[in-house]
Amino acid sequence: MYFSAMSDYMETAAMFGFIKNMNGTAVISNRIFETVLYNWFMAEEYADNRLYETALKQLYE
Repeated sequence: MYFSAMSDYMETAAMFGFIKNMNGTAVISNRIFETVLYNWFMAEEYADNRLYETALKQLYE
């Protein structure tokens, strides 16, 4: 993802130290934030994934 301080999300994430600008690219500023954000994005992906929902239904039937 390209770093753009004009984006409200990027500006807020940089302000709180979650991301930093490295050669014009937004990078996670430390390993703890990287792990937390990765888990959050993966949880969203699972929540939106129909295959995951179908597997859960079959598991509990």
